[in-house]
Amino acid sequence: MSTQKTQLSPNIITAFWTWYFLVAPKNILEIWSNYLSASLQYFSVFLLLRTLISPWHRDTTSYGRGFDFKRYLEVWSLNMVARVIGLIIRLATIAIAIVSGMLILAVGFLFLIFWLMAPVALTAAFFWGFILLF
Repeated sequence: MSTQKTQLSPNIITAFWTWYFLVAPKNILEIWSNYLSASLQYFSVFLLLRTLISPWHRDTTSYGRGFDFKRYLEVWSLNMVARVIGLIIRLATIAIAIVSGMLILAVGFLFLIFWLMAPVALTAAFFWGFILLF
């Protein structure tokens, strides 16, 4: 039985490098964008901004009938406390969303740089290993 050397056609090599440097980075950017969008939707940032000074869980107290200044001041202060608690929790959640978005941006950027530099790094590592052998 004879062995036959197979050689890859230049078309497949060109197709691979075209995919590696043109198509795949575009897909990586789309996936990166999807992660950022999912992060915004997960934390409901726009809803939190719209309801920033709303009471926490709509926890308000009714003023009741008639006018009693002491009761009015008490209810007003309780409602303000509910609003401040809501504001603090919403701002903390928005801050966590911003940190999450920055982390997604950093990881995506590092992955894209790694992807584009991997062929150069692997080639350099191969030659460096070959040099170290001899």
